[in-house]
Order: sequence, then C-alpha cells, then structure tokens
Amino acid sequence: MRRGTTPTITATVDADLTGMTLYLAFKQAGSAPLVKTDADLTVTVEDGATTIETSLTQAETLALCEGVDVKVQLRAVTVGGAVALATDIASIPVERILQDGVLDG
Repeated sequence: MRRGTTPTITATVDADLTGMTLYLAFKQAGSAPLVKTDADLTVTVEDGATTIETSLTQAETLALCEGVDVKVQLRAVTVGGAVALATDIASIPVERILQDGVLDG
C-alpha cells in the first residue's frame, strides 16, 4: 500500500459470516487502530466463504508511516457476543510517496 492513495483492501475468510457484525482493523506500531465496520464494508458470501472489501482514504493512508508494515485483522461477533471470531493477523507494507498531502483534483 502506498501512502496518499485510496487502496481497496480485500479479505477472504473460509467461513460464512452471515448475520455477524464485522470489524476490519488496521494498525501500525505505536498508533491507534483504524477500524472499518458496517457501511465501510462490502460483504459477499459465496460457497461458504466470506469476502470483505473496504477502501482507505488518502487521509487514512497518509496517517501511516512509510517503511512500517500495517497489520490487518478481521474480527466478527454474533448479536449478544455468544460467538466471536478473529482471523490471523496479516501484514501489508507501506510505501513512500514524494509529494505529501491530500490531492484534490
């Protein structure tokens, strides 16, 4: 992922997460997590697998430090919390840009 861009992040889980509340968290060392949920996510379930997509804004990727991987994890919970799940944590490298700041065409 490159700072200052608007990447679409896709996560696929080998489980049907229908009816669960989903939280897709992004975190770099020393910073608070950025958590996408509900309206921020596009969710499709097919053949027992759930695919979750979200986009990050320029401001969100500019808040990331270059050269430091951002960790990503999906958590899911049923209403009332009887079942809660968490995926393995993945890493995405964060690459630098030459011109800092949000661009506005």
